[in-house]
Amino acid sequence: MLELAQPNQPESAGESTATRRQCARAALLSVSVLCIGIVVGQVPLPFDREYSAVIYLMWSGSWAWGPVILLVRSVFLLACLLVPPILVLRVVWPSGREPAFWCGAWNACYRYALILPVAYILATGFSRYVANLVYFGASYVSWDFTPYVAALESPLLEMLQRSTDSARARAVCSGLYSAGWYLSMATLVPILIAANKPSVVSRLLTAQFLTAVIAVPFFLVFPLFEPWTLNPVYAAAGAATSHVQYLYPSPNFGELSRIARDARWAAGSCLPSLHVAFPLVGGLVLWESRLRLLGGGFLVLAAITGYTTVFLGRHWIIDVVAAIPYGLGITWASKRLGVRMALGVTHGRGHSDPPLSSVAE
Repeated sequence: MLELAQPNQPESAGESTATRRQCARAALLSVSVLCIGIVVGQVPLPFDREYSAVIYLMWSGSWAWGPVILLVRSVFLLACLLVPPILVLRVVWPSGREPAFWCGAWNACYRYALILPVAYILATGFSRYVANLVYFGASYVSWDFTPYVAALESPLLEMLQRSTDSARARAVCSGLYSAGWYLSMATLVPILIAANKPSVVSRLLTAQFLTAVIAVPFFLVFPLFEPWTLNPVYAAAGAATSHVQYLYPSPNFGELSRIARDARWAAGSCLPSLHVAFPLVGGLVLWESRLRLLGGGFLVLAAITGYTTVFLGRHWIIDVVAAIPYGLGITWASKRLGVRMALGVTHGRGHSDPPLSSVAE
């Protein structure tokens, strides 16, 4: 088992509060990881223009989710900023006068001192680096599987859009597609921390990291472009054409034409669909961790997201289908790796994961 942190021994027999030295090291580790993530996130990358096109495709017509996303990020950042000073308080607190409440708070902050900044980085700027890696590799790719898939699936997708299209369907599906995967990825960590399940949240973060990174070679070896990019109404000029539309509310045809013409790879990472893979992997990790109700909810979200991706013209059916074995493989790999990001504090019971609370179950 690969471990990032081993359980630590208490200061004295029967004491389960993290020691001053442990808290000082954890505070320094937490601040260092957060600062590195923030600084690195400000570094310009060569394919940020293509990534900005991805952001447009993601949120076009769904900007109402902006305040929610901002709130999630702000809560994450606030938690990251609060942990180090609370741990420092443990360092300067007089020995032998630790109130029970503060002992619990110090242990919790110590346990999640690494997890919180890692989760914040994954939920904010990490996708930009993965996207830039894809676009860098795309310069060496000259083949394209899109015409072959379009010949099989375009008539079905066109029929689906014609039979179910409406203003309400566009609004609901675009909102679910844009924010569902992100909120599921970003909100699971706080839920698991509230349930005090450090081993589960460590596995979840490992799975999320693997989901994003391992997809890169698939995108490059099996290049597949979004269905709407084959529609001549968006200035498509490929080897195949279709009438599949980009069904977000009030699309900007000029911007879509620019993307299809000048930033085509911004719509080129389709197989497998990560919008389906992220909630699927999260649901599977939770299910295997005996959080069946919460895990089942994310599995349902993955199924709903699969439909929205096809309806909106953002993915082919094969992308959604491929996300299923991909998600199963990622879930298996996250368990086999056994990465532990929680800093261990020894408890009287001899383990660091207490029973699930009724809320978590």
